[in-house]
Amino acid sequence: MLMSMKKLMVGLSILLSISLVPAHSATPPKAGSVCSKQGVTKTYQGKKYTCIKSGKKLVWSKGVVVTKPKPKPTPSASATKCSEGSLFKRLPVDLSKISYVSPIGVFAPVGGSPLPKQHTGFMLNELGVPIFAPGDLTITNIRKVTYIVSPTRPGYVDYAIFFSVCDEVSGHFGHVTDLNLNLQPEASAFQCSKYSTVDETVESCTAYTKIKVAEGTQIATSGNAAHSPAVDMGMTDLRMSDGYVNPDRYGKSKAPGTLCPWDFYTETAKSQLYSKIGLSATNLTSETPKCGTLAVDKVGTAAGRWTPKADSGNGMDPSDGRFLVFALDTYKPQSRIAFSTRIKEIAPNAQYEVVNYPRFPLQESGRINLNPNRLKEDRQSYCYVVDSSNSTETFLIQLISESELKVERFAHTSGQSPCNQSPSQWSFTSRAVSLVR
Repeated sequence: MLMSMKKLMVGLSILLSISLVPAHSATPPKAGSVCSKQGVTKTYQGKKYTCIKSGKKLVWSKGVVVTKPKPKPTPSASATKCSEGSLFKRLPVDLSKISYVSPIGVFAPVGGSPLPKQHTGFMLNELGVPIFAPGDLTITNIRKVTYIVSPTRPGYVDYAIFFSVCDEVSGHFGHVTDLNLNLQPEASAFQCSKYSTVDETVESCTAYTKIKVAEGTQIATSGNAAHSPAVDMGMTDLRMSDGYVNPDRYGKSKAPGTLCPWDFYTETAKSQLYSKIGLSATNLTSETPKCGTLAVDKVGTAAGRWTPKADSGNGMDPSDGRFLVFALDTYKPQSRIAFSTRIKEIAPNAQYEVVNYPRFPLQESGRINLNPNRLKEDRQSYCYVVDSSNSTETFLIQLISESELKVERFAHTSGQSPCNQSPSQWSFTSRAVSLVR
């Protein structure tokens, strides 16, 4: 009898504990099924569901895929892992020849890609400037580009030199000429192919090498034609990530992260280069990170790289214009927002500074020019304008979900920006463009 009573008490205890758990807590969310409280979210099998109002009912949304970005170490911390002998001790060009230096992540929607560039660059104040190895390098391959047919540079030959520093770190110099004789492989070593653009026919050849070069060796010169007064320098680190939400779209699923080359230099050389970073020789920047970044995708916010939902762009083609990068400005991340795009439906008509894209004055609160890192999925629209007193175009933006953004460009007379009106009057039209990451 006593044993039966104990079994009964245990059974009742289990029954009560089960009955105290609400049914909606134990039931996995399913798109369209009933939920109990608007705004509540649940993550199930890799998707996040939100309780939304549909008609008079509360139901679970379709759910969006939850992406967990890889942690991105700081470039300086990554760089110190290479041996001390890998640190660059001299500048690749004489400091007196540098007019200004561009950071990584620069946008060039007109005449280039709206996506952040993966390299820095030296703008030089003369042509044919000697380029030196900044440290002990191993040249791994050399690319030679010949402009066979071109309205501006017929017959011009352009080289890029690729090198490794240690097992994880590699880099390149771009737009150089007059290679050191020791770097010029036999012509038979080049593997070549031809391609054509709208107005040019180009031959691109690559030679794979393994040439060790000592620090201070002159390896080439800068361009000797007026259209090429600059030299690119890029570096990558296998231990880093550029933080893409959708790396496959850009062919970056296993790619190394972009490293600021200046973090590989001694403190003296680094400070000299940082003193030259800016949009021009007279417009230098003091905001940080001075060397820029490619890690502009911010999960759960409007910040990052977007492409039309109906016609997604080819992120592996640097000339593909079907992208919008909505992020903190490369040169002034503490005070401006960049809107870099060539998507025809939302591309700006007006000219903005030298690289032609709007830079909105950044605000950390409110619904006008809000920091894109703070613009989240809240079913509200946000207004962006360069100067509400005289601009002739305005952009409305809404984060529909973590993976979808709605954008519309409005042309108007000077000073008549919708941003000057109450947010209750802001509304999208059928011209709005839906974008995805």
